Amino acid sequence: MKRFSTIFIAIFIAISSNGFAQTVQNKSISMDTVIEIVKAEDELRYDKTLETLMKDANPLVRKRAALAAGRIGNEAAIPMLEGLLVNDKSEDVRQMAAFAIGEIESIKGADAILKVLGSYKNDDSVRSSAIEAAGKIVAANEKDERSKSLREAILSNLEYEANRRSAPSTNVILMGITATLRAKPENAETTIAKFLGYSDWRIRADALNTLARLKAKNVYDQSKDLLIKDENPIVRANAVRILGTEENSEVWELILDKALNDKDLRVRINAIRALGSLKKIETADKLLERSDKLFAEYKKSKYKNPIEEN
Repeated sequence: MKRFSTIFIAIFIAISSNGFAQTVQNKSISMDTVIEIVKAEDELRYDKTLETLMKDANPLVRKRAALAAGRIGNEAAIPMLEGLLVNDKSEDVRQMAAFAIGEIESIKGADAILKVLGSYKNDDSVRSSAIEAAGKIVAANEKDERSKSLREAILSNLEYEANRRSAPSTNVILMGITATLRAKPENAETTIAKFLGYSDWRIRADALNTLARLKAKNVYDQSKDLLIKDENPIVRANAVRILGTEENSEVWELILDKALNDKDLRVRINAIRALGSLKKIETADKLLERSDKLFAEYKKSKYKNPIEEN
């Protein structure tokens, strides 16, 4: 039943998007081809069918077949995917091949990913998927010797973006920060800290999240500054997580202020958690006072789900 429902959805999408037309000038995929790919995915079957489709003249077919190979997860697909990643003329196909190799998570895909990450001239979309793949492969093969090279490649690409004079790639940076968290290369904190001053709040927030989970000790001043001044609540919420590890009276007072007065719920919650980790008994009375006030407002509220409940 699952297989037939999946095929039906695929047919519906193909009909809705393209009518009943077959492939026309490489702008669409024929319905028959969509069905072939979806059936292989649904059955977790990697065989000659997908191999043939990954050689198709239509780049959309090659791209969709590569995605299917990644979802199936059979490492037998890696040689074909490597060929697409290194040699295909379509950047979209190369990007998808890199993604698919990461989905398979086999160390056999390391060489292909290293080829891409070894050249900064590669398209940013391809490098972003390759750096994501590197993180996934290392996480699944932590003790393999080749994982060391992947860890180094992740950091070197992030260093390149951090030092890039113009137009650094947001996608490479975001994927690289996440890959760092998965791969945990040595001395990663120094590299990740370079992104705390970026204008894109997503980069600042992700960098702080990774630094917090890596238990970084080198970003106290930057985290404090972001907690005080940053307009984005997710950035402030992640900054307070790092400061919660600092046993310092100045930090304690700042975190307490955020726990009581920050306008965003996420920041207040993380600040309360940080205070708990600092184990400052002086915070208890202040938090209980705040709790009593909220509870009184909760009881007076006319809403079914009062905002004070959180």
